[in-house]
Formats: sequence, C-alpha cells, structure tokens
Amino acid sequence: MHSKVIGALELKSSDCIVLESIKRSLAPDNAVTPRDMFIRDVFERAKDSCIYKLEVEVEGDLAHALKRSSSTVNEVLLIIKSILRAYEELER
Repeated sequence: MHSKVIGALELKSSDCIVLESIKRSLAPDNAVTPRDMFIRDVFERAKDSCIYKLEVEVEGDLAHALKRSSSTVNEVLLIIKSILRAYEELER
C-alpha cells in the first residue's frame, strides 16, 4: 500500500547560535535527497528564542517509508547530539 510518513523535529532555544549551527550543518544533506524523500526545514527567530523545525517525508510502501523516515530522523538526532557536545566542550 502506498503511504506517506512524516517524521518531525522541533527545537527551541534561547541560544540561537546553536540552532543556526544545527541548521547549517544539516543543509548540505538536505539539498539532495532520494526521489521518495523530501526534507523541509524552517528557522524562526522570536524576541527571546529561536525555533528550528525539520520534517522528513517519505513516500512508498508503509514499512519502507516508516523505516526510512525513522532512520533519517535518528541520523539527524545523532548530528544534533554531536553539535551540542562540541558546544559544551567549547564552553568548558
């Protein structure tokens, strides 16, 4: 059965520099995706915080789409974790 699965992340922080770094580090990977995958992101700046939203959309067989979208979201989370660790090390 043809399906569409969307995995989403929303990060909010008063440290906009960190969120901008995350967005920039993910941008090269977002530029070219497999034809059944779409990645959209939005960066919003508010008065006292920033929000970075990322959606991973995969179309195809349900099992395939679930696996691909969850794998991609997990990869993104690992990248974010690495960036946050680097910032923590710099702050020491």
